[in-house]
Amino acid sequence: MGNKVLHIKNMVCPRCIKVVNEELISLGLDVKHVELGIAEYEDKKDVTESQIEASLNKEGFELIKTNEEEIVERIKHLIITTVRDQSSVNNTFNYSQYLSDQLNKPYTYLSKLFSNYNKITIEKYLILQRIEYAKELIQYGKLSFSEIAYKLGYKSPQHLSTQFKTVTGKLMKDYKSDDGTSLRITIDKI
Repeated sequence: MGNKVLHIKNMVCPRCIKVVNEELISLGLDVKHVELGIAEYEDKKDVTESQIEASLNKEGFELIKTNEEEIVERIKHLIITTVRDQSSVNNTFNYSQYLSDQLNKPYTYLSKLFSNYNKITIEKYLILQRIEYAKELIQYGKLSFSEIAYKLGYKSPQHLSTQFKTVTGKLMKDYKSDDGTSLRITIDKI
């Protein structure tokens, strides 16, 4: 019958891959491959797309129906991946060029498309992802604020500190000493 590919919104981590894989298997599908935002399976006529969609929706995922939605999700995945894996990113890393190169589209197009779908700019989304990861690293307590800033690709700890205060309304040191009342946001909700 051939393989079908699903493009899936809100997949942001390895657990998401596992959940999508399990959901598709539970429907009786022969899953070939699952990665962030994409699942490939052998087409079976007895399982409809609406059944797949309902199964994924109950786990917080959505099927992507348009090419534009797919591009927006790819932008999100690229940003999340680079923010969390800074081994190849430094403070001179150019996200706009990177996104343009990865998606083979002009950055102006990507930026406008992203803003139209999310009501937020790519730059603001990037900042929110970095700050959310900074919160996580602060809670771990293993890195200094300077180490966190450089790990996230900031040019200085002061730059991170300023953005952190702007986004959260708190100083990093206050966030660190907080008793848990400052809630983190899951990266799929940013």
